[in-house]
Amino acid sequence: MQLVHGDAACRADNLNHGVPKLDHADVFRLPGHISSIRPELIPPFLSTETSQLKPSASREWAELSRTPSTKLARCPFTLLSSKAVDRKDAGPSVIRCPIRLCPMTFLQSDPPLSDAEMVDLFAGPGGLDVAARWLGLSVAGIEWDENACATRRAAGLGTVQGDVRDHGPAEFPHATILAGGPPCQTYTVAGAGAGRKALDRVLSFITRMADEDDVTTELARLDDERTGLVLQPLRWALEAHKAGNAYEVIVLEQVPAVLPVWEAMAKVLEPLGYGTVTGVLHADEYGVPQTRRRAILIASRHRTPVLPAPTHHRFRRKEAKAFTSRPSLLPCLSIGETLGRVEPFVMISNYGTGGDPKARGQRTSKEPAFTVTGKVSRNRLFFNGNELDRLTLAEAGQLQTFPADYPWSGKDVSQQIGNAIPPRLAAHVLAAALGRDLDANFFDTMIRKPWTDTARETAPQNNEGAHDYPVPRTGPVPARPIGGRTRQAPSLVSSQI
Repeated sequence: MQLVHGDAACRADNLNHGVPKLDHADVFRLPGHISSIRPELIPPFLSTETSQLKPSASREWAELSRTPSTKLARCPFTLLSSKAVDRKDAGPSVIRCPIRLCPMTFLQSDPPLSDAEMVDLFAGPGGLDVAARWLGLSVAGIEWDENACATRRAAGLGTVQGDVRDHGPAEFPHATILAGGPPCQTYTVAGAGAGRKALDRVLSFITRMADEDDVTTELARLDDERTGLVLQPLRWALEAHKAGNAYEVIVLEQVPAVLPVWEAMAKVLEPLGYGTVTGVLHADEYGVPQTRRRAILIASRHRTPVLPAPTHHRFRRKEAKAFTSRPSLLPCLSIGETLGRVEPFVMISNYGTGGDPKARGQRTSKEPAFTVTGKVSRNRLFFNGNELDRLTLAEAGQLQTFPADYPWSGKDVSQQIGNAIPPRLAAHVLAAALGRDLDANFFDTMIRKPWTDTARETAPQNNEGAHDYPVPRTGPVPARPIGGRTRQAPSLVSSQI
């Protein structure tokens, strides 16, 4: 019998709990040279000199085969045979079985559970996490994108690199706050719109999830699998409630098209003891120097939540009346004052307006920016007909209200920036959800404060057991059931300063 992974085979005379016996001819395929892999992540039965199995490998692997199947997970190490399987030989006797070895489990059989107060789903580069740290909350975020995780680690944010669908609330037993911003590409105006077309189906899934129906298979059949990811926070909330450890506060954000989903989720959460509020917030009304709208859901078991009150005027080119009717609000923040650029300039958007892709919108430096997207680096700046240098990555991050020294890392940083929720807006929402009244100068102070200082001052006091656990998604795997019974798994949390 042969176990085939991709185009190569791992020979096995028999199976032990689905784990093949090892042969010294078998080798491990690594994502790079073995010298580039952190030593503590290398399985002890793998030779660091030859990438081949050590003489003791068979005994150590046999011991592994008697452990629970949770010891096996997707990771960069792929077990391959030195002899490839000829495609024409494939038949009933060949079983296709993806095998990934989790190197960390060979070193630590019982990884510590996270002690974070807040868990952030689809955490991205850290918009909600930065806001949480500003408010003094410990937070762990789940994010599968390697580039976003690189930024998170550089910023010292607790990170589980993996697929939200493969994790659950049991891994974060101390978390009382559930937050998240699922991918918006299929819902946003700038996307293909598969989410809007599937909205009715998604709403029906919510009702069925409340009745503990497993809708995993049907979600997988959607035209774009990202559409169904918006239901993951509800899965987490229901699972935690069923386990008797319900979250005290839930905060979710997405593009305005998702508001009906948040409203439907609120109806499911209310019978479980939550007070809820939903609505669409304008980021410029909360001191964010751009016009950006986000649909918000706040749920609380201790109070009837309300959306945060605006602190700034909403941007309107003809807003003289607005200033006189609401004199207590501050003027909306502009691009120029946010970036500290003295000379006036005009910003030309990277996308069209009014449905015309060629009609590029324009904003002056005395106005807020357009919605910062993943193409923000394409925005062009002009002064007196002369083109200026384009926004730096740090400046693009500042328009999203990240601190100027936020350590953007990895690749595709513009996309990371555009995908994030502005931390300033997130802090307003989190404070409202927690019933906190913040000083009027709080937000400006935190944004201007170097992130290196904030990260140091708000770092967890006890980092024992924290470690890096990269789990890139390398292929289709069974997702956790959406509704119905779920399994438990250990949490592997990374936090690096």
